[in-house]
Amino acid sequence: MDQIDDGIDTAERILRAGLFLLETKGYASLTMRRVGTLAGISQAAIYRHYRDKDALVFRIIGDGYADLARRLETLASGENPPDEKLLLAFRGYIDFVMEKPALFKALLLQDIGIAGSALNALGPGVSRQRRTFELLAATLREGMDTGYFERSDPETTAQVVWSAVFGLAARMAIEGVPPDRAAVLADTQLRILIRGIRP
Repeated sequence: MDQIDDGIDTAERILRAGLFLLETKGYASLTMRRVGTLAGISQAAIYRHYRDKDALVFRIIGDGYADLARRLETLASGENPPDEKLLLAFRGYIDFVMEKPALFKALLLQDIGIAGSALNALGPGVSRQRRTFELLAATLREGMDTGYFERSDPETTAQVVWSAVFGLAARMAIEGVPPDRAAVLADTQLRILIRGIRP
């Protein structure tokens, strides 16, 4: 890509340029100078929107999480029993990863500086900090309260189960698994995981 379309506003051009560089070149190669060149603006103009490279990466992460959270909210809502909600939510997560494997690898499988703190998933209180984990813990809590799942700490269970799904999603993104094979692998893993948390 030579330059981002100038038919969109400056802030959006900067964001798209940062995303493109992150996906194609990686965090270490993402510089404000390169962003400016790709966005067709001066480097100084970028700083009116983002104070530094990490602020831009935090924004990219925030937008990605907002998109994922919207999907999971839709999938986890409704009248389905908790085990089906969980299955749908994790399938949604895997679909999200398979739609954006370059972004997934750029953000989650390499060092991205201080912005990486926004991706931490295993510390205590993560379900109060991240909407995706809040939704997952709530679905697990609902399942525990209604007898679908074995009673345990919902947040810890969410972290452990998500970590297993993350591992499969990472391998599929790295290997470029075709969609039909990805669906079989995901379905098999998710059913095994759900059986594992039943009483």
